[in-house]
Amino acid sequence: VSELTLGAGSFFSVYVSKNGEEKILVEKEKNKKLPIASITKLMTALVAMEQYKVDDIITISKDSLLVKGISGIYHVGDSFLFSDALRTMLIASHNELASAIAEKTGTVTFVDLMNKMTSDINLSNTKFINPIGTDPDTEQGEINHSTSFDLYKLARYIKENNQDILAITTMKEFRLLNSGGKFVADVKTTDKLLDQKDLPFNIIGGKTGETPRAKKNLVVVVDSPCGGNIYGVVLGSDDNFDDMKKLLQYVNNSFVWSCEI
Repeated sequence: VSELTLGAGSFFSVYVSKNGEEKILVEKEKNKKLPIASITKLMTALVAMEQYKVDDIITISKDSLLVKGISGIYHVGDSFLFSDALRTMLIASHNELASAIAEKTGTVTFVDLMNKMTSDINLSNTKFINPIGTDPDTEQGEINHSTSFDLYKLARYIKENNQDILAITTMKEFRLLNSGGKFVADVKTTDKLLDQKDLPFNIIGGKTGETPRAKKNLVVVVDSPCGGNIYGVVLGSDDNFDDMKKLLQYVNNSFVWSCEI
């Protein structure tokens, strides 16, 4: 099989066996710091699930409607069960909900907890400025950044410690109700890979991310033919779904899956 060539600025894939052994499958600039956009929301979800109960109330504030890239379906005062806000944030990547989830604790404190978590799980090249992943207003402004290697470690931590997050990300749509049980919207996934039938592996989780500065990013976790899991990360791509599909196909075709690794 010819060498893998992708347009992404960085990519990384690793096989983790059932007993935890790692085998790097392919990599490019795995330690290059790049903006990650809404992949941020994996950490937002991880921290929030440690802070809140499923029936806690998340309320949309005026400030949460001022963030960049809003969906436009919310109004000030709209309230949701945390469990429903979490699902919608991860499936549809709604920035208003990520903002509101952080505001419940206090945004500054919440972001501090996100950065503490990066230290706890040894994401040494990762830093969060906000709970959403939006670009700063100026070129000089700080931006949420990580590396493809760190994002693999984050995805693996979530897989091993909070699989509910991954399960949510495989949902193609979700019927969102407010805290009073009134219908708000049917939200749909941002992950186009979930609709593709010709992937070589079964996707068990993932997260997209896209902004002008970050370009198009994607993290996926898939089942391995030999048990365990394969992790894939693509950062700084012009077409994150096509690049990830090529990466997974390369991983499938370039290795003999004898199940003796």
